[in-house]
Amino acid sequence: MISPSKPSILYVDDEENNLISFRAATRKHFVVYTATSAEAAKIVLEKETIDILVTDQKMPKTKGTELLEFVVEKYPDLVRILLTGYSDMDSLIIAVQQGHIFDYIKKPWDIANLVEVLQKAYESKLDTEKLKNEIRNKNELIESLQNKLKSIISSSKEL
Repeated sequence: MISPSKPSILYVDDEENNLISFRAATRKHFVVYTATSAEAAKIVLEKETIDILVTDQKMPKTKGTELLEFVVEKYPDLVRILLTGYSDMDSLIIAVQQGHIFDYIKKPWDIANLVEVLQKAYESKLDTEKLKNEIRNKNELIESLQNKLKSIISSSKEL
């Protein structure tokens, strides 16, 4: 289930018509940013808080998998999806291994399926954030208990 505030998506594709279609298909559910290149996408990522990156594979200059690799390093909490019209298995393998993608969508997309995948991607992001917070809280509790135990041991040595 999507939270009351809309999740944000950055869709990267060098074809303007695809950007327009994507925005029209998803704008009711998401805040949609678009970019026509990996370079333009990096500018958006610097300026905006993005939850999900959807990138086309075949673009001039920088492939989608190269953008995904960059994003893994710089924005590791971003959910990543590869969307492409080409069934290039090597690109898909690279996207999975190095871009750590959440999913792969083939063009032309089915609108209902596209929105469903994006919603699941956002739910996965929320679940991951919740788990990270729980782990952080447990680690803080453990650290506090360790400090108390050290204090008790130190006090008992003085006796």
